[in-house]
Amino acid sequence: MAERPSEIVIPRLAELEARLDRLEAAVRHVLQHIGSDYDLDAATEPEYMPHVRELIRAGKATQAIKVYQDHTGAGIKDAKAVIDELAAR
Repeated sequence: MAERPSEIVIPRLAELEARLDRLEAAVRHVLQHIGSDYDLDAATEPEYMPHVRELIRAGKATQAIKVYQDHTGAGIKDAKAVIDELAAR
């Protein structure tokens, strides 16, 4: 049976997120090394993500999925996978 797009995209997304985490860690190290007070989190996170994270912390995953979908255009299955991944962290 052929893989569905989400079966390909979700693992790839996780791989890219892990790579991004490593790159951000390296940038944080450099910023700390040079004594910069630059706020990397504020500069890299989409403006809707703090709200999504707050909804997850409040146990409102369904609302978090809806907010994520509204801002990204993701389908329900992909949005749920992202929210589930964020909730697991």
